[in-house]
Amino acid sequence: MGTQSDSSISRQEILGSEKLFYGAHVGSETRNMEFKRGGGEYLRMGFHHHLRKYACAFLNGEGGSLLVGVDNDGVVRGVECGYRDEDRTRLLVDSALKGFRPQVFPEAYSLSFLPVLKGDSTGLFLKVVRLSVHPPVPQREPVLYETDHGEVYMRRDGSLQGPLKASDIQEWCRQVIIQPEKTFTHLGSPPKTEIHFLPVGVGVIFSFLCHRFKTVCFFFSCSKPAA
Repeated sequence: MGTQSDSSISRQEILGSEKLFYGAHVGSETRNMEFKRGGGEYLRMGFHHHLRKYACAFLNGEGGSLLVGVDNDGVVRGVECGYRDEDRTRLLVDSALKGFRPQVFPEAYSLSFLPVLKGDSTGLFLKVVRLSVHPPVPQREPVLYETDHGEVYMRRDGSLQGPLKASDIQEWCRQVIIQPEKTFTHLGSPPKTEIHFLPVGVGVIFSFLCHRFKTVCFFFSCSKPAA
């Protein structure tokens, strides 16, 4: 079977495909899609680092997929991956994600191995390893996931941010958790701004994050008197 080096595959086709062609172009990296060439001993020596970082970032965002065996230009190359390599990779993924906090359940992610079809078959088991993290279920309160190593990552505009610093966590808390409210005393009076105590659950998350990153956080309630 010949290659399809000039073909262009949409994101939906990548996620739903059961096979890929060597040399096919699968598009560009996005906020929800990351490519890794993964040559040599990558699955044994390097994959576990990227697994933790990108799974955490996707959980803290809108979900996404990590494709190993696709170069930075979006061209399918595949990685050598036999049945033993598949078993080892499955155990690695399950073990790492079980250590995430909050808990990540098995239905929150999927791991698949897509055969790479090449015209001049060399007998190698070339595959693209696809780790897909499903969009998190909306929570009543904001949640940040951390890896089994206690690190927090986020995905923004196709780039990876992390491990986050204390200032990044504080900014996230300020934007997502603390919501100033404006109230009016009576018609025609200037508004006054009130910052209330955080709900208990959110306060626990905020305190935990600040403790983790060794910062001092203040929970307060104040108001600016009307003129």
